[in-house]
Amino acid sequence: MHVEEALLTLAQRYFRSHAPAGLADFTWWSGLTVTEAKKAIALFNETEVLTTCKYKDTELYIPASYTETAKLPKTLQFLPPYDEYLISYKDRSAVLAQEHVARAHNNYGIFYPVIVYNGQVVGNWKKVIQKKEIKVEATFFNPELAVPQKLIKQATEQYIRFLTE
Repeated sequence: MHVEEALLTLAQRYFRSHAPAGLADFTWWSGLTVTEAKKAIALFNETEVLTTCKYKDTELYIPASYTETAKLPKTLQFLPPYDEYLISYKDRSAVLAQEHVARAHNNYGIFYPVIVYNGQVVGNWKKVIQKKEIKVEATFFNPELAVPQKLIKQATEQYIRFLTE
């Protein structure tokens, strides 16, 4: 495989699974230099159009085929430590408020289990075993956050099914 072909494949795999994402995110994830990452993005854009949008001061890339928007239902997920939702991006500010960063990961690369509600990291969770029964203990960063109990129950049941089936 030639270098250009490898760069193209890496860019395709990253942006198809992580968009929207910026140049810094791509270099962080891939380990490429900025020059190599820019070349990979340019190669991707030659084969499949990448649209761009701005978030704060960052240019983000999205494959053109992904630009269709849909109204999504409210969701809540319990994510394990080191899930790609957080670890794949250098800048996590779009999904994690700065004041809560220390509750999602520390400065030494240790990530904690987090709760994601409608795309935002809003708390932590942990597995608790009481009298041989598996339960989930959820702690929200903002105790006043109005999260429907139905969603917490669904996420808990989904996690327990994952562990027991």
